[in-house]
Amino acid sequence: MKSLFVDSHTHLGKANRKVYSIQELETSMNQANIDISIVIADRTSGKLATNDYLATLSKNNSKIRVVADISSKEFNDEGFQKIYNFFRNDFVGVKLYPGYENFFPYDKKLFPLYDLCSRLDRPVIIHTGVLQVGSTGFLKQVHPFNVDEVASRFSRLKIVMAHSGNPWLFDCASVITKNKNVYADISGYFNEFKTLSKKEVDLFIKNFTEIKIYMGKFEKFLFGTDWPLYSQKEYLEATLQLHLTKKEFELLFFKNANNVFNLGL
Repeated sequence: MKSLFVDSHTHLGKANRKVYSIQELETSMNQANIDISIVIADRTSGKLATNDYLATLSKNNSKIRVVADISSKEFNDEGFQKIYNFFRNDFVGVKLYPGYENFFPYDKKLFPLYDLCSRLDRPVIIHTGVLQVGSTGFLKQVHPFNVDEVASRFSRLKIVMAHSGNPWLFDCASVITKNKNVYADISGYFNEFKTLSKKEVDLFIKNFTEIKIYMGKFEKFLFGTDWPLYSQKEYLEATLQLHLTKKEFELLFFKNANNVFNLGL
């Protein structure tokens, strides 16, 4: 059976003074032999990245799945109802942007959303790790330890820590080791909009090899790139250099995404 490759973290819309379309994503997927891309909505990236546009797009494209975006201004009954409606339209999760929107993941305003996602078995993707230059939030809002508090309170809620909490990789590893319901994607590791250098790839391999040694295994990570910030082909080629068992390989590139996002593949 052919190995499947799922990119668990991609975007459409505006980035680096350019607009990236579904056609460009499909071209990238074909070049990298990616079977499924999970596209994360982001209202700050223009009309091609909105929940409504992606809802329409996903109905006619079997190669993508969509994660909803919710603003901190929508942490209320009306906002959560909108997310529920998107879940009914086959959205596979929802993403939160602490730090970028100046809130903590364990804010009580989010508890109804966590209850909803737990009940419907939809994961919450939480931004963890560095913030862009000029962000108004605080780094303490994007530290992996915040996720531990959410995971402990909502033990049935599937959580994906975007970017593995980089640079707090070991803190991320400790959280996903402790909590059965927490995973991490490996997206967004390198310098953005640049060809991956050998030095960067070597450091990537070194860091995640050390994480595997620390954890004893590498079974709770998901492959993701953060396209279009990175080439899917280059990111996949770098990740394939990790020394993984057959089980770890299948979990990283396919099975974890299939399970966490209920892809039904």
